[in-house]
Amino acid sequence: APILLLAFWWRRTRTRGGWLRAQANRLDLRAGWIIVGIFLHLGIESLLEVGGFSWAMLSLYACAWHPDEWARAARSLRERDHRAQQ
Repeated sequence: APILLLAFWWRRTRTRGGWLRAQANRLDLRAGWIIVGIFLHLGIESLLEVGGFSWAMLSLYACAWHPDEWARAARSLRERDHRAQQ
């Protein structure tokens, strides 16, 4: 989890200098970290009885992206769908 917190901090302070910050922003560590987390929590849910914990954690992953990023992704998908239908 500290790596994900660093990724959020580096993205928030992207105008500051630093090679590591630039690389982290270029690669977007959030996506990889969250993909691993999704598989981890789905595995926990399928193998153990932990109640609603895994589902609650899975729902929190959506908060890793800003609402503007969600809107941009939705717009991109709509445009791609529109191009595919033509």
